[in-house]
Amino acid sequence: METTKNQRRLLRELCAMAWEAEAREMLARLEADFHRWRAQVLDSGELIEAIHQFHQHDARELWNVYSLNDKRIVAMRAIARGFVRVEDIPEAIRPLLQFQIDALGED
Repeated sequence: METTKNQRRLLRELCAMAWEAEAREMLARLEADFHRWRAQVLDSGELIEAIHQFHQHDARELWNVYSLNDKRIVAMRAIARGFVRVEDIPEAIRPLLQFQIDALGED
């Protein structure tokens, strides 16, 4: 399906919103490790390992997904994972994402 310039812009904006939501969730998990370190539940080596794992896995996955050229795929993934609510999808791009919306059974 061919997209208009406006639809591409809206898809990029929707993906940016999803990236922020997903990044916040990932960073919250890392923040929990910092809290555990401050409470001396984790030692410094364990915190460094948690940071390393975040960088090697979560951050890379985030970059790999959100750097895809086809923002429809990125948006559909974000919808399926709950980082974008159906009601937050602009009307102008709903037809592009209708398959995923229908799969969720929402409208």
